[in-house]
Amino acid sequence: DTELDFGWDDGPTYHVGQRFPYLRDADPTGLVQDFALDGRIGGSLYLDGGWLAGDLFDDDDDGPVGKIRRARINTRGTIRYWRTTQYKAEFALEDGDFFLNDFYLQWRFTRWIDTFKIGYFDPPVSLEALAGSTDRTLMETPPAVSAFAPGFRIGAEVAGSFEHPSLAWAFNLSSIGQRPQSGEASSSP
Repeated sequence: DTELDFGWDDGPTYHVGQRFPYLRDADPTGLVQDFALDGRIGGSLYLDGGWLAGDLFDDDDDGPVGKIRRARINTRGTIRYWRTTQYKAEFALEDGDFFLNDFYLQWRFTRWIDTFKIGYFDPPVSLEALAGSTDRTLMETPPAVSAFAPGFRIGAEVAGSFEHPSLAWAFNLSSIGQRPQSGEASSSP
């Protein structure tokens, strides 16, 4: 029994489900469970543009000019089978290069740790580096943050918090990742 549903709830959403009623009834161990994948599709597009006019330009150069600086499409949601898993996958096109920008699987727990995450994501170095691209005043992160904060890395992260005393912690083990595509507009790293 397969379910497939697309919708619009503050953006494009999807649901894929597979039910196993006959297997579940015949399974004495209780290991057979229904499968469900729920998610949302999103994206962002950053454009550079301007209007050129004057005596320094040929007549062909007058008028609007622009280019795509960054284009991203992502999906995020939950997978429900045995244990609920949160996921995110983001693909990006920046400066003519296409790459996987952000991908992770994350599980939530109730004792000792809050979350365990594995994949290709931003390590928790500073709040300025982890600010979402829609939460920034300008398109880029500040130069000091770009210089010292690592970009996306392959890694694993364990995080938790305590109410008394008020404490939040994170432990991250990451590799060396790709060159971050932020900073100034030159092509040099």
